[in-house]
Amino acid sequence: MRGSGLSSGTETDGKDQYVISGKEVVRMLTCTECRNFFPLQENPQKGDCVQRVVDPRQAYYKAKPVDAERDASQCPGFQKKN
Repeated sequence: MRGSGLSSGTETDGKDQYVISGKEVVRMLTCTECRNFFPLQENPQKGDCVQRVVDPRQAYYKAKPVDAERDASQCPGFQKKN
């Protein structure tokens, strides 16, 4: 990115990694960057993490309330938005 001092932006272990002026800076991924996160209309700082679950008899959706800025780097269901 020209003029910002960022020389690279790669994803590493659930975090975005940038090199700024020779120093490595790691930015934490949040729930808002996940395609399973659906914000609430009345409060976009909160939302639901919705995941599809398939078992031998049926398929269903499981939702749990989360904060939008929650650390998602360790979440096993994290899927980066396009």
